[in-house]
Amino acid sequence: SVRVSILAFLAQLKRDEEQLNPQHDHKFNLSAGVLFDSNVNVGPSGSVVNVNGTPFTITGGSPVSDNALVVSGSY
Repeated sequence: SVRVSILAFLAQLKRDEEQLNPQHDHKFNLSAGVLFDSNVNVGPSGSVVNVNGTPFTITGGSPVSDNALVVSGSY
């Protein structure tokens, strides 16, 4: 009876091990959003900006608000 109990126990362990095999799960995520900032206060300190050695003059005042579109995806 001990042998039968041990064999039954080993069979149960094998069934449990088969159930624990990792399952592959594929998940996709896609999100999008629109942003609006009513207090944009970051910008250059002067009206002339140097881009790769070429000076550019900024005309007009600094913007006080701005919009943005954000799209993010993952697998």
